[in-house]
Amino acid sequence: MQVIENALLWLVQHFNTPRYMFHTKLQALVWSLADIVLVFAFLKIIDRMKRKEGRKGITVRFWFLYCTAGLKIIPFFFGTPEMFISLDFLICGLQYAILVYTIIVDRKTLMALPQHCRNIGP
Repeated sequence: MQVIENALLWLVQHFNTPRYMFHTKLQALVWSLADIVLVFAFLKIIDRMKRKEGRKGITVRFWFLYCTAGLKIIPFFFGTPEMFISLDFLICGLQYAILVYTIIVDRKTLMALPQHCRNIGP
């Protein structure tokens, strides 16, 4: 028990806002990269299916995703934690808005995905 108490005591004594914000920004960066990869992969699947059907691709949505990915660096330069979290939330919200928009607009293509996968399977 003494080890746990000492570890918690050390944590409390060394906890401060700059250290917390450093780790929060690091975590936000990792989650942001995961979000970008998720949305990109989803868009790529829908784009390939639409092009295979002979329809126009979704290039504009890719550019919108690239723009939001470029914006992800901006919150790291704001000093206040509130501003950082607000901007990061807003940019992640835009990326997920692209995802939701794609699901709504391309729902027929998305619903054909299982059949498409069955046709190319072993």
